[in-house]
Amino acid sequence: TVFAEEVARSGCVDAVVLGEGEEALTTYVKYALKGVRPVDWRGLYVREGRRWVYGGVLAPPPLARVKYVNGLLAMRHVLEYLKAGIYGFMPAQQPHFWFATARGCLFDCIYCGGSREGYSFATGRASMAARDPAAVAEEMAQLSEMGLRIARLTHDPQMLGDRWWRKLFEEVRKRGLDLKLYWESHRLPASNLVREASKTFAALDVAVSPETASEEVRFRARRYFTNAALIKALDALKGVGALVELFFLLGLPGETVESARLIPQFASKLVEGRGHVAVYPLIPYTIDPNCPMALHPERYGVRLIFRSLKDYARASRGRRAEDFIGHETRELSKRQIAALIEELNREISKIPQSEASTMKLEFEEKP
Repeated sequence: TVFAEEVARSGCVDAVVLGEGEEALTTYVKYALKGVRPVDWRGLYVREGRRWVYGGVLAPPPLARVKYVNGLLAMRHVLEYLKAGIYGFMPAQQPHFWFATARGCLFDCIYCGGSREGYSFATGRASMAARDPAAVAEEMAQLSEMGLRIARLTHDPQMLGDRWWRKLFEEVRKRGLDLKLYWESHRLPASNLVREASKTFAALDVAVSPETASEEVRFRARRYFTNAALIKALDALKGVGALVELFFLLGLPGETVESARLIPQFASKLVEGRGHVAVYPLIPYTIDPNCPMALHPERYGVRLIFRSLKDYARASRGRRAEDFIGHETRELSKRQIAALIEELNREISKIPQSEASTMKLEFEEKP
């Protein structure tokens, strides 16, 4: 957490993990259960008697040392776990799992806590590190034996480079795995990536986040693709039978009431004649405390409302869109952002997309 000192002041904890926590957490568990005191407290903020000791952020470990699915292999209810998601346990959900392909990021989208700067600020990892694609494929194989049907990737494979994703797909084919694949495309998926993915996996679901109808606002947020390029990419994905899910976001610097109101019309244009494209309602964006916009609010014309862990805890109990919004821009107040979300969602709900809805249901629930 980036709120380590605030957590410590709560009086309810004895230690806070700093940065990437696997090794630091193991160190603390040995200390707490067996009394094995480490040489130092790197990676931890620890209570010793009546004082707190700040060990600093531990150097992130090589990813080859990190084991991702071992815990799953020992679970009694692993199949039920693989049917769980953000809505809890879903009996009809085909078993799925998020496979860690890398840590960090190459890019600095200004609203993302997982951006290069944001992730480095929170964890101390200076640059993105990719895992061995063969190790990722082997984990897919292990979980396939337990019934896995959908593999979700934590990173856009295109970001990791041609050699990386080609090797992953080769390893998946070598193991004869019959899986569906989901990933979130950071920019726009390249045609060669999409073609090879369609040859390797039973079905594809690709999420793309234009965020806004305004190219100027999108570029300012460091998402560098035009509306015309987006349309071209959507048509290429149709050619391989992929489902595409589109997401928009309200509250970016430069977005005005007028430009925001173009989103439903733009979304309708993207869906029209493309039965494989689904557009989602806008979800209130809660600013990440370590995203570039939060780290440099003056640079981006942002006024921070959420500044502490208590602010985020209060938001988690919210019921209205306004409760979750933790910033304002020069163009839009918190109240305006919330009102526009409701207004735009009423318009987006009118966009016909029954074919894409059926594709999504089949992707998630059909064996």
